[in-house]
Amino acid sequence: MEDFQKALDTGDHDRIAEAFRTGQLTIRSAILLLYHGIENNLSQGIAFLLEQGVPATSVQPRTIAKCHSTEILGMLEQAGWPFKEKGHLVLHQVLGNEEVASWLLDHGARLDFPQSEVRDDLKKGEKDGTLALLNQAAAQGNMAMFDRLVSLGANPTHSLALHYAAASAAAADDKRPPESNTADAVIGHLIQQHGFDVDAEDSCGGLVQLSDFTVSGQEGPPMVRAVFHGNLPAVRALLRHGADAGQKAVRTAVERDNRAALEALLEAGGDATYGCCIAASRAKLDAARVCLRQGADPRAAVRYDAELASKSGTHAPMSRAMADLLLDPKSY
Repeated sequence: MEDFQKALDTGDHDRIAEAFRTGQLTIRSAILLLYHGIENNLSQGIAFLLEQGVPATSVQPRTIAKCHSTEILGMLEQAGWPFKEKGHLVLHQVLGNEEVASWLLDHGARLDFPQSEVRDDLKKGEKDGTLALLNQAAAQGNMAMFDRLVSLGANPTHSLALHYAAASAAAADDKRPPESNTADAVIGHLIQQHGFDVDAEDSCGGLVQLSDFTVSGQEGPPMVRAVFHGNLPAVRALLRHGADAGQKAVRTAVERDNRAALEALLEAGGDATYGCCIAASRAKLDAARVCLRQGADPRAAVRYDAELASKSGTHAPMSRAMADLLLDPKSY
């Protein structure tokens, strides 16, 4: 197959035609060659293979998403690839490519497909009905595309855009000015322009229904997701927009060893004593020091750990180092 790929790369279609005639290539085996052409944007080679009868419908959405040419997309559409039925699965992967995304939108790609279609971790009976395209645009910090999708009819209230932005917004993108895709700009845009609740839970009004088996530790409001993924700019942006520095977020910061986020939460009014209790029970010395310096009651942490030990036969009592830290105010 490597020889045929080289022939396709150099435009030696006679070599490939000869391989078809001699049986070295079949329509079935040439599907891999079509994949190669799409992934490398070889428009003439793709046209040749389609003329030989290689089926466009055999190509998976993830391969088409690697194509950066609307000319090639047009060829595949003419050859029968079902963009109206499956184009949304390509669109979800190419939102950052404005030209290709626009072509897909113009050729019938669906806006309203659920996140369930692109998640592979859901168990039987679970669902995620939030809008995948809006979630993805927010995750990329691509507010221009987010606004466009909304203008075309996608309902922002049926998405977890703020949660996705909190997890991963502000990724670098040379095609957009840096000031337009910072975490603060993205989070501010979603809250101010689209009315997202900065403290909303991630059930999205019942659109998301998960069992305990799918719990990952990032469930809750956007702040928890920002802390879980270590997105400190998002943590600070959410706090600036009035997010609650609640116990879920404090607990996550302690458990994830995210000292910077923990400090930001406590400075914003987070419960230092609660954080110290969690730190003591998880043997997180550094987090315990941070909480103690912010006024945590060490006696509460000692009691909390003792109660856990009495209720659970599997909970080991706190270490000597932790006990010394909590019992000696001078140590922190």
